[in-house]
Amino acid sequence: MIEPHIVRVIGPHVDGKVFPDEAPGDTRPPYAIYQQIGGPVITTVEGGPSGRQKGRFQVNVWASTRAAASTLSRAIQASMQSDPVVFAEPLGALAADFDRAIKLYGATQDFSISWDD
Repeated sequence: MIEPHIVRVIGPHVDGKVFPDEAPGDTRPPYAIYQQIGGPVITTVEGGPSGRQKGRFQVNVWASTRAAASTLSRAIQASMQSDPVVFAEPLGALAADFDRAIKLYGATQDFSISWDD
C-alpha cells in the first residue's frame, strides 16, 4: 500500500494532519487531504496482473491564507518528488481554491505514483 507513505511524506508539513478523502469537521488549518482519483491498470504482456500499481492521487491543502496554502503545496510537491518510495510525478501545477463555507484557502495538485504491491 502506498497510502502510509503518502501520509509519512505530507505529515511533517501539516503537523500530522493528513486525511484520506475528507478532514473531520473540527480540524484546524493547515491540513491536507489526499485521495486516489484513478490511474491506469498495469498488466503483463500476457494480460495478467503485473504486481505493479500506478495511481493518480490528488492532494488538497487547506490553510488560513492564500500564501500559506500555496507555500505548503509547493513544499509537499518537493517532498513527494524527492521521497525514494513515493517518488511522485506532478501532473500539473497547483490549482488555487477558496471555500466560502469554511473560509479557508486551498491548493490542489495531482500526482502520478507507481509502487509495487
